[in-house]
Amino acid sequence: MQKYRQIKDEIGLLASLKILCTSYEEISVMNMQRIRQTVLATRTFYIKLAKVYYHVKNSYKDELAEIMKKKRIKDPSQIGLTQKNGKAVCVFISANAKLHGVIIDNVFNKFEEYIKTNDTDIIIIGKLGRDLYERLIPTAKKKQYLYFEIPDMQVALDDLKTVIYHLIEYEKITVFYGQYNSMLDQAAQIVNITGDALVKEAAVTEENVAFLFEPSLEEVVDYFEKQIFSALFKQTVHESQLARFASRITAMEFALEKIDGKQNYLYNERRRTVRLVENKIQLERLSGISLWGKTS
Repeated sequence: MQKYRQIKDEIGLLASLKILCTSYEEISVMNMQRIRQTVLATRTFYIKLAKVYYHVKNSYKDELAEIMKKKRIKDPSQIGLTQKNGKAVCVFISANAKLHGVIIDNVFNKFEEYIKTNDTDIIIIGKLGRDLYERLIPTAKKKQYLYFEIPDMQVALDDLKTVIYHLIEYEKITVFYGQYNSMLDQAAQIVNITGDALVKEAAVTEENVAFLFEPSLEEVVDYFEKQIFSALFKQTVHESQLARFASRITAMEFALEKIDGKQNYLYNERRRTVRLVENKIQLERLSGISLWGKTS
């Protein structure tokens, strides 16, 4: 009977885990349906926006060179209008809650490889990212880092203002995040959201396009650069969300399959245990009948 009670307790525990996994999966499905179309459409939009940015800078090299001279920017490869600190920073976007499958671990692996070989400041977003860094990076190799928390769901630009405030002073910004490709494929990605690097990545062999600027080239490009930076960072955060939702759905599906298999095994074990108990009782009855027959 002890084994029977143990099996019964395990079946009850698995039933509770199944409810939990099903709830997580359903919530992730709803959240993914809410943002997937927007994220994928916006991804295409920013690729095209990057091309426009490329054309603007490529068409007006001379004018931007004058701005460099005016702002005393010595490196000709850096034509951004916002004063920078000359440093690089890498940003690891994770999450606060657990049960996101393997995507966050995969992103962390890329992040860990990068900081080993690059001189860069570090910004970590999300409790899971901080825990991974503190647990897996050897103490001797740990660097100081800035830590921020943002909501795991429904992130608005206001939620990112503090992070953007710290990022905007850096010359080079590299972001590590998860990207949704399909329900079965979420990849760890690295993207540079610095305006100059974006231009190089978006460079195409098209003819230069002429632009007229009002009120001035400097004001337009300065505004354009800041808007692209903030919007690109927000896009990477939403990309990370979408990848986490899809990864969680996959993880929960896998967990539910394992739970179903374990439950079927326990149901069979319970039936087997019941039969053994019934057989034992039947044997005891038969033994009693036999004993009474001998004594009569």
